[in-house]
Amino acid sequence: MGKSKKSTENGTNGLIAKKTEDDKSTKTKSAPKTKASKAGLLLSVTRVDGRLRDSRVAKRVGSTAAIYLAGVVETVLSDIIDAAGLHVLKKKKQRVKKEDLIYSIRSTPELQRLFSNYVFSSNTQVKNCSKYLLTKDDAKVAEAKKKETAEARKAAAAAANESPVSA
Repeated sequence: MGKSKKSTENGTNGLIAKKTEDDKSTKTKSAPKTKASKAGLLLSVTRVDGRLRDSRVAKRVGSTAAIYLAGVVETVLSDIIDAAGLHVLKKKKQRVKKEDLIYSIRSTPELQRLFSNYVFSSNTQVKNCSKYLLTKDDAKVAEAKKKETAEARKAAAAAANESPVSA
């Protein structure tokens, strides 16, 4: 009485039924598979193929070139994301930021060689580089600002400690 498998509206379990004119029997045909799923990739092979053809690298592009390129790009991306994830875990954070991605690229020798001609734009500042890059006058101004901020912090801490506590 009861069916063990769920069936769709047409009763074909996700398969496309096609009747032939010669036979009264029905042939079942599975749903079409994408190139990426056939290759076991997550990146869209069709999009990579379109970009490859639009870039006009060559007059003719082979059918497997996009599959190979999508596989290579996916491998590089997985390496970057894995290294960035490990870096985030070391810092005991939960969110991967662009600085973490840049750090993962710069800390891996193969990726560093791959991205050697690329300049990453970032808002982060390199620590302790001012004394080497700044002129003597600029270094003195920076040192004076550093002393002012340290004194202001000490004054604020002292004021916080001396403030009366109301019960």
